[in-house]
Amino acid sequence: MINVKGNKVIGGITSDIFTCKLDDEEMNNKLIEQIDLQGDRQNHKTNVKATMTEWNMMSKPGFDVFSNKLLEIVNEVTKTKYKLSLDHKITSIWGLKYKSEQETTEHSHWPAMWSTTYYINPPSNASSLYFPEFDYYIKPENGLLVIFEGWIKHSVPKQSFDGDRYVVSANIDHK
Repeated sequence: MINVKGNKVIGGITSDIFTCKLDDEEMNNKLIEQIDLQGDRQNHKTNVKATMTEWNMMSKPGFDVFSNKLLEIVNEVTKTKYKLSLDHKITSIWGLKYKSEQETTEHSHWPAMWSTTYYINPPSNASSLYFPEFDYYIKPENGLLVIFEGWIKHSVPKQSFDGDRYVVSANIDHK
């Protein structure tokens, strides 16, 4: 079931944040394994000041299954939000592993149509995803998928926590 959060007018445009839960432990284990295998390929040179894989992980184990599920859900969100049947493509997909006090600075994914964040077994006190234009925080939960329009600014504030905060993010456009 897809839930709608936010629904705020920003710059004359009504925007929503969509969430749903995925339950696929095998996929999650493969995603974590691939994130750990990749290590930090970006050297903290992006907005993400944590371990970050390469940008195009679509064909890697776990990411392949996740990509297919993600496209199905984004197609449904587009039908719900815009009343359009569009075929979408993932333009980039990457994995992240945050340690305590690591952050992502405020940014957007424009010109991507959609951006997503997916959480895998986050520590109970892990950093939230923050949308400053909404003044809205989303606390990570295992299997939580967050979908939002690519132009919406977001960040992950520094916070102390125990363990690893695993995330898969993607940008999506229509074909």
